[in-house]
Amino acid sequence: PELGQPTYVSATIEAIVRDEPMATPCLEISDHDDYAAGAVRFDFLDDAEITSGFATIRCELWFPSFVCGDGFSVMIREHGSSAASFTNLTFTSDGLLLAMDATFHSILLAEYEVGRVHSLAICHDLDAGDYDVWFDGVPVLVGEPHGVTGHGVGAVLFGCVHDPDLDGVFFVDDVLV
Repeated sequence: PELGQPTYVSATIEAIVRDEPMATPCLEISDHDDYAAGAVRFDFLDDAEITSGFATIRCELWFPSFVCGDGFSVMIREHGSSAASFTNLTFTSDGLLLAMDATFHSILLAEYEVGRVHSLAICHDLDAGDYDVWFDGVPVLVGEPHGVTGHGVGAVLFGCVHDPDLDGVFFVDDVLV
C-alpha cells in the first residue's frame, strides 16, 4: 500500500475514498454483509511497532446517521495482528462512545452527534501500560490500563462491530500517528 492507505480491508465491509463530507479526501467505511465484523487496517510505516514511550493516534470521524446494531469500532493493535487489544472503542447505535477495559467491561466515555466532525485522540503510555482518550479535545478517559504485555502498538483499525443488524456508514480522515 501507498503512504496513507490501509494495509488490509475485510471482505465484509467496503472502504471507498470520497471527497466529501470532510474538507479533504476521506475514507468511507460501510458494512455490506450481515454476518461478521470487519475492519480497515492501517499498519504503522516500515512495520514499526512502538514498544516503549508514548504512541498517540489521532483521527477525525463523521457519522451521517446513527447505525442499527452494535455500531462502529476503533481499535489499536499490535503490528500484523489483531490479538493484542490495546484499545477497543465502540460508537453505538444510540450515540454513545464506549471503551472496553482490560477485563472486557464497557466504560461510557461520551456521547457523539451525527452530521458533524468529531476528533479522537488515543495516547498509549507503553511504559506505564495504560492509555488516555480525548474526544473533541476533552479528556474522557485517563490512565486506563490496557492489560497488554510483551507486545507493542503497531496498527489502528476502523470497522463495523459484529452484528447481523448493522447497517450504516461512517467516514475517517486525517489518521496520524
